[in-house]
Amino acid sequence: MRKQAWVVALAWVVVFAVSTLIALRSRSQDNPFLPPPLETHLIGQREWFAGSNASLRIVVKNHNADKPISGAQISVTLLHRDSGRSTKLISGRTDEHGTIERAFTVPPWAVGRNELSVDVRTPIGDDKITETITVREEARIMLTTDKPLYQPMQTIHMRALCIDAALLKPLEGAQVTFEVEDPKGNKVFRKHERTSPFGIASADFQLADEINLGNYTVRAIAYLSDGKGNARRVGEATQTVKVERYVLPKFKVELETKKKFFLPEEEFEGLVRANYFFGKPVSGGEVLIKLSTFDVRWNEFAEIRGRTDDNGVYSFKHRLPTYFVGLPLEQGKALLKVDVTITDKAEHEESITETFPVAKEAISISLIPESQTFAKGVENTLFILTAYPDGTPARASINVSGGIRWRGETDETGIAEVRFVPTDERLSVLVEATDRNGNRGKLEKTLDSEVSDETVLMRTDKAIAKVGDSLTITVISPRKGGAVYIDVIRGRQTVLTKTLELNGSKGTARLTLTEQMVGTLILHAYRITRSGQIVRDTKVVYVNPAQDLRISVKPDKDVYLPGDDAKIQFAVTDLKGHPVLAALGIAVVDESVYALSEMQPGLEKVYFMLERELLKPRYEVHGLEPTSVLREPPIPIERPRPLELDEGRQKIARVLFAAAMPNMHTLHVNTWRIKANALREKWVEHAYKAYLRIRNALEQYRRRYGDYPEQAEAIDVLIRERFLNRQDVLDPLGNRYRIEIRRGFVSLIGAGVDGEFGTDDDIKMPQEIQPVRVFFQAPAAVFGVRGREEATLLKAMDGGVASERAAKEGAPEAQQIRIRQFFPETLLFVPQLITDERGRASLNIAMADSITTWRLTAIA
Repeated sequence: MRKQAWVVALAWVVVFAVSTLIALRSRSQDNPFLPPPLETHLIGQREWFAGSNASLRIVVKNHNADKPISGAQISVTLLHRDSGRSTKLISGRTDEHGTIERAFTVPPWAVGRNELSVDVRTPIGDDKITETITVREEARIMLTTDKPLYQPMQTIHMRALCIDAALLKPLEGAQVTFEVEDPKGNKVFRKHERTSPFGIASADFQLADEINLGNYTVRAIAYLSDGKGNARRVGEATQTVKVERYVLPKFKVELETKKKFFLPEEEFEGLVRANYFFGKPVSGGEVLIKLSTFDVRWNEFAEIRGRTDDNGVYSFKHRLPTYFVGLPLEQGKALLKVDVTITDKAEHEESITETFPVAKEAISISLIPESQTFAKGVENTLFILTAYPDGTPARASINVSGGIRWRGETDETGIAEVRFVPTDERLSVLVEATDRNGNRGKLEKTLDSEVSDETVLMRTDKAIAKVGDSLTITVISPRKGGAVYIDVIRGRQTVLTKTLELNGSKGTARLTLTEQMVGTLILHAYRITRSGQIVRDTKVVYVNPAQDLRISVKPDKDVYLPGDDAKIQFAVTDLKGHPVLAALGIAVVDESVYALSEMQPGLEKVYFMLERELLKPRYEVHGLEPTSVLREPPIPIERPRPLELDEGRQKIARVLFAAAMPNMHTLHVNTWRIKANALREKWVEHAYKAYLRIRNALEQYRRRYGDYPEQAEAIDVLIRERFLNRQDVLDPLGNRYRIEIRRGFVSLIGAGVDGEFGTDDDIKMPQEIQPVRVFFQAPAAVFGVRGREEATLLKAMDGGVASERAAKEGAPEAQQIRIRQFFPETLLFVPQLITDERGRASLNIAMADSITTWRLTAIA
């Protein structure tokens, strides 16, 4: 009996399910105002790299039931418009989440414009999507010069490293055009070179004597042949160098202060240090220090005079004024300018200028939400950053009041994480900070964010990682259960898609980072709402190559005499110490050049790999920049760099990336929305007729009663007074129109085909507002170089010290007199030095006659 009852119940369930499906399908077919229920989403990018691995997100669902369709047949084809050649990229069926996850290789022959066709077949109907896809080749170029500053008659040494953006391999055989433009935009140099098997090309340009002085633009443009004699431009890089007449300084002046920022009325205390470039201190030098502040122009308010001691040092102190004018561009901080001039006994004069912030509060505070939207009903994170006016982190006690109540402290990185559950879209807080020395800061701020039940929050366990690492992705949402789609994008291209089923409000996925993910990785986690909108969270992860290189540099001496022969040994290994066949770019430049214009080592690699959008944060972040966090400093000669990233850098990167503005998908097609838009004319006509009926009814009411009814109850009043019937105020889906009455002007609002107010298909009368399709720009491609080392290695001694050393070594008394006449600023520039199979190479260098310190820079 029970079994029979169970069978009957099951039969009723089947009958109900089938009848519901028929009803849902017939609902669209019978109502001329509704599109068919099949809804297909195509999400990805409109530009692909030839020869690369790529992916597309395809989601198929029943719009009326708001359910994914499993088992839908998917076929994706790419047709090259010029050649007519085609290939099938994806073929298969959707899973239980209504999606299909397939990676494919972009055909190398598809460079140019292509037609992407997506065919979808389901029990409730078929869809076809046709979109234009551009396939291109792209090279990433690292352009370097031997130094940042030149004089007329000197030579600019240029080196370009070209890498295939898709395959992350050296671009061999590409044509590289080197150009140099003067400050007036005149092209003064142009030369074509071919890249080596290591993707390297180089050129030299000697400046004339009589030339325009100022900033010169150095440019490298890469071209690839299409096999038909035509060259395609695939990449470009520029550098700016300065050309001016100058005299290299004889000695270096340094200013050291006890603090890097000051408050009004504080004691400005520090010391000045001067040393000749060959190492000897400038003793007995005359010191002149001028202090100025800015108010429309620089105004000097104090002079300090003295002499350096035997160690080349002069100490000073001076009390600052009570009042400084703050600059809007400096976030209200004033500037203190310090001009230091030292004159040695030979009357050589050298000067430096430094500026220091003067702030009314000693601690600056920044607030950064972990995501662009707040998630209602679940725990969100707010980052609090504290820094001193010079940008250094401030470890401080924190008190938060207002919309959030919290007490704690920031750590040594100046960061605290506050967990809270938002209830409102506006969050007003007061944050107060105090450090152990009594320095204080205060910030009142209101954060505006959409709070929604559909919101998705994504967190990653790493912000900086390397190839081979496992990245843990955690997704949290107020809406329990259901699928969250995760797309992984690198260089304007989706490289991987995953689907995560939430267990309650939370789900976890793991992602293994591959070589195809080197550089800036952008992860999108999103849901597709019933109205077809994407609700997403985005995170950024910076991925380093697994095989970063290490360079060992060993000179045969610590100190050289002018004219000596130096032998430098190089060794290149991977992180495990195994030798690597590599190409080294080497420059040896007079250290005194960098006293005029510094060149920060290691930044080229960061700019090479980092998305440009990450340099433009959504929020002000005091003292923290992506380049400073991601940049790896030069490797000391005898001390290896630790391989593991500390938690402090991870935390700083996590905060910086939360403040960034990465780009979104550039391709999103919703077939149901397209079909609904095609029916919009019918909806507008229906709404216009309703608008006329309602406006006429309101006028009749006003003539009878002298005024319009209250807006909130106007429709009900008009029906009750029989100026309208209930059918007059309903849209084609049976939803009631809304009206607004302002100063006698009547407007009507309809929910549109999706039945929801406040979405982009709403209809407004008398002025119909068309829906806006939003397209997003794609992020730039990023790729990395393998290694860099910079070290100060080579010194030449002055005559007295050299003679003393020669005497100690028992050198013969009678020596041939040598005239010093070779004084270059660039001693050596080697664009490509190839190591042997043991990773070793060497260089013999004839030392110049300069008495100075030489800086050697090596890039592998």
